[in-house]
Amino acid sequence: MAAPLKRKSERREYDTYETPVWAVEALLEVIPIDMKKKYMEPCRASGRIYNFLPIGSAWGEIRQGVDYLATEYNHTDIIISNPPYSLAQEFVEKALRDADVVIMLLRLGFLESMKRWEWWQDNPPTSLLVLSQRPSFTEDGKTDGSGYAWYVWDKKNTLNLKPFYFLRGKDGKCRQQNERDSEQVEKGHPKISGGTVRPDSKRDQPVCKERSIWNGYVTTVPRGNG
Repeated sequence: MAAPLKRKSERREYDTYETPVWAVEALLEVIPIDMKKKYMEPCRASGRIYNFLPIGSAWGEIRQGVDYLATEYNHTDIIISNPPYSLAQEFVEKALRDADVVIMLLRLGFLESMKRWEWWQDNPPTSLLVLSQRPSFTEDGKTDGSGYAWYVWDKKNTLNLKPFYFLRGKDGKCRQQNERDSEQVEKGHPKISGGTVRPDSKRDQPVCKERSIWNGYVTTVPRGNG
């Protein structure tokens, strides 16, 4: 039996569930980072996606006072994110205005719902990259019982993708290591943490207080410590 989805009262503040790194790597095997393009991550969190992007990429993170939905950015090339599921449609709608290509990690169940039927007629994804393994977004390695995929909206066919991909999951050894790491995290092991966002020099300051980032990108890409 599939694990039940969490009730709203049981979910974390701001729907913060970190993306497994293997899921990001699986995406990038199909869609490698293009250093010539400008990127944005609206839900940066600890940098599970952001740390793969070029230094100087734009970002949002509500826990740092930068609410993507309330922040204006210059148009960018590609947005990649794992948005809060409770606001997934709102994030997709804004991202489609902010970028030529939008890539979002969402439940397969996002394709359902009569409430979104009309919306889907106007906003169908151009590609779906299905994660063959259910990802865990918690430290204990458990899943929420849902299948997930990277949804791609690429109306200009910039990426030249096929309609469907089925991405490979982690191998058994990686899963076992993750389970061991999760146990250590629960025990407060000092050498293992949930991840740290890559420092990008001034890029680590709040977006809305820095003009170059408020505009959606950095005019002179800082080298930082990345």
